[in-house]
Amino acid sequence: MPTRTLQSNYANLNTPGVAARALGPFPENYWHLPLMTNGDATGRHFEIWKEWLSHPAYDDYWKSQSVEKAYADFAVPTYLFAGWFDTFVSGATTNFTGIRKGG
Repeated sequence: MPTRTLQSNYANLNTPGVAARALGPFPENYWHLPLMTNGDATGRHFEIWKEWLSHPAYDDYWKSQSVEKAYADFAVPTYLFAGWFDTFVSGATTNFTGIRKGG
């Protein structure tokens, strides 16, 4: 029986569709397309998911969700958590510097 290592999970990441599957087994309906109906297919219906997908660009909807205009209003200590290689590291560092300058 071949030995399975952590590295073997990532052996073929350059093959389309393999990167997400390396995270572990997912039911086949997790790969359902289009994304707009993915939640319905997986039994996790969230209206907010559809609302987010209906705004793919940085429009007035996303501007209304932004904290950037409220940096000066931060009056309590704020904890921002992100890793250097995290998807959201740019937002965390932008918010940190914005709060530090404006708050």
